[in-house]
Amino acid sequence: MKHVNLIRIRKNKEYTCENMAKMLGISTSYYSQIENGNRKLDYKMAVKIASIFKLYPDDIFYRYYERYKVIPNHPKKIKVISYFNFEEENL
Repeated sequence: MKHVNLIRIRKNKEYTCENMAKMLGISTSYYSQIENGNRKLDYKMAVKIASIFKLYPDDIFYRYYERYKVIPNHPKKIKVISYFNFEEENL
């Protein structure tokens, strides 16, 4: 399963696959395989990736839907419009 949400979040933060791989301490090839669904993602790696974006693993990798979600300690409040579409909200 391709992790489209991970790709979108990474690009939104203007990180490259190389940047992510360095931060995670893995090869660029390994990271690309995770994004493309060619490498099985274990929970520890999901937590590491999510921590880079200050998100929870469920927010990136697991399909569920909450209409409004506020991420604790996030500098901006975020309203989830849909699974892949984020919009800033001034609360």
